Amino acid sequence: MTVRVLTGVGGRGTPRVPPPGSGGGAKGATGSTGGTGSTGATGSTGATGATGTPGATNSDQVTNLSSLDGANVTLALNNAARPFRATYYVDPAGTTTFKNGSPQFPFATIAAAFAAAVAAGYTGAIVYLPPNTTIVENVVFPSTGGGWEIAGLGDGLGDRSSITGTCTCTSAAAQSFFTLRNISLSGALSGDVPNGIGNFLYLRDSVLGGAVTLTRTGTGNWFVDLIGEGTNFFAFGGGILGDFSCPFGQVFASNWFFAGANLNVGTGPSIFDNVRFSNLGGTTITIASLGLSMTECACVRPITITSVAATTLVVDGVTAAELFRLGVTLSGGVTMKTAVSNTAVRGTLTNTVLATEFNGSPTAHQPLGLYECSATLTLLVAGTAGTLTLNVIYTDLNGVLQTLPVTSGLLISGALGEARGSVVFSHNGATSIAYSITGVITPGSLSYSAGAAIRRCD
Repeated sequence: MTVRVLTGVGGRGTPRVPPPGSGGGAKGATGSTGGTGSTGATGSTGATGATGTPGATNSDQVTNLSSLDGANVTLALNNAARPFRATYYVDPAGTTTFKNGSPQFPFATIAAAFAAAVAAGYTGAIVYLPPNTTIVENVVFPSTGGGWEIAGLGDGLGDRSSITGTCTCTSAAAQSFFTLRNISLSGALSGDVPNGIGNFLYLRDSVLGGAVTLTRTGTGNWFVDLIGEGTNFFAFGGGILGDFSCPFGQVFASNWFFAGANLNVGTGPSIFDNVRFSNLGGTTITIASLGLSMTECACVRPITITSVAATTLVVDGVTAAELFRLGVTLSGGVTMKTAVSNTAVRGTLTNTVLATEFNGSPTAHQPLGLYECSATLTLLVAGTAGTLTLNVIYTDLNGVLQTLPVTSGLLISGALGEARGSVVFSHNGATSIAYSITGVITPGSLSYSAGAAIRRCD
């Protein structure tokens, strides 16, 4: 039988056809020809040649993974099925002298696996590590662009693969995707994105012991996806023990914990879902102009949320209750809005406000329903003449457009103080619910703060 065997490190060898007898031992000797029998007797049949012993190196079946060529073939077939992303194995406890990154002959270091992938022309690779194994190495992902992943073969918390060292995720020119899956990294993770592109960082069910610092050269952005399995409690899902800084880009985190004192979540809109902030000294979160959304989040100490520009923090009822229980400080132009209020407005004003939709759109109508509007007017600097009133504008069930006062009147020339109120009404859905502020006759030096929110009751 003739078997074609691929040889070569990394699965990219040259096909060859072994000569007869190779891989299966020496060819048996030919039996001797029988002599001529008397009076026409047939000569006896020659003895059968001895069976050759199995070859020590080459295999006559590619499934025989105990041999070098068998392992090369298997690795080649695996990588050929994914021509743009190779698969390699790393085990620092491996005892074989020959190493090609296959399960039988794993590389000793992650660096060797990445080097083999790059040398073979791959634009990405998955490097598998044994569970409950510690590798001492400062990991540097390839900077050539593409998708690169380090994955532990364990099932989660109890058998994560550990890397004692740091991790660098930097691309030189092309867009890159960097992934750590089921990994415990002792040190810091850093990365830089070049001008004009965006890099992606995926942390899956991994715990990082140091700080995460992601920077950019020029205008590139980071897109960070942090997902843990299970819960946001320490070590049960995924988390970062040090500070987190990604000032350029956006962050999505789910089932995650942040134990650092400082978080900078970037320029894009970011989302925290089921995230726990566990720094015992309190946490400061810096957000940017496009805001942050937080749902079902928890904290162990008071939180400060700040921004370099006016922006909105949107929280659900669970997160709002947690922040109100422990305390939250907003600074730098951050306005918090709870998701249980359908829409809300707040601002510092100097005159009346004409009819303005709560959602900013005259055509995006709120549906038929029972609504409540609550509002306050706070006099900051007295004006000259007039009495402020905040009104809600809606269409009743008879189709009549109504303007209903919400707050009591606030005399603008009187003492500094506040007017407040709340009303319930039925809206037929034909228009967008709006508000107005009326009553200013002569503003003078008037300055006041207005806040209003509507929510659906049914």
